[in-house]
Amino acid sequence: MNLPFLKQTESEIVKASLEYLQSRGISAIRMNVGAVRFADKNGGQNFVRFGTPGMSDILGILPDGRALAVECKTANGRLSGFQSEFLDTIRRNNGVAIVARSVEDVELGLKEAGF
Repeated sequence: MNLPFLKQTESEIVKASLEYLQSRGISAIRMNVGAVRFADKNGGQNFVRFGTPGMSDILGILPDGRALAVECKTANGRLSGFQSEFLDTIRRNNGVAIVARSVEDVELGLKEAGF
């Protein structure tokens, strides 16, 4: 239930969305995007990137084979340009792209997509 006085963090929305997708039998995983710098055993520096800028918080495959991307945001959170572009790419390729401020948004997005 999405109650306006109950402020969810983005991580709470991600967790609830993943649990909901799992309950529906939809395969989905949490994606992390970022980079880390660390020292190697010789004292040098290594820099490793993971993910793609703008990649959604949750990626999955719907039962009909379409890609699913869910970008989770708090009530006041805003999409970055990279995030908007990623979601648009999913949509252009017949995937389902959802901006979720609550698990109800995921439910509605799937319903609109025919699930």
